[in-house]
Amino acid sequence: MYEKLVTIARFHFVGEAQIAKLTLVSKGIDCILADEFMSTYVPIAMGGIRLQVRESDVERAEEILQELEANSSIEENESGDCEE
Repeated sequence: MYEKLVTIARFHFVGEAQIAKLTLVSKGIDCILADEFMSTYVPIAMGGIRLQVRESDVERAEEILQELEANSSIEENESGDCEE
């Protein structure tokens, strides 16, 4: 039996979407990027690239993406520090 796919995130840039997808896959969560190729031509009209997971994986996938976002923010802050 097939399980419903749920969109858990949208991206305007393919690279960001692929990083999120690869992170989830590395944690054992199957996912797809919907509209990945169409977004190159009409990103705003398409609503961006949709990251979709099985309904049963939504909660865990969202937690993983939150961790990824938090880690990215920390790295940006650390690399943005100026030497005195």
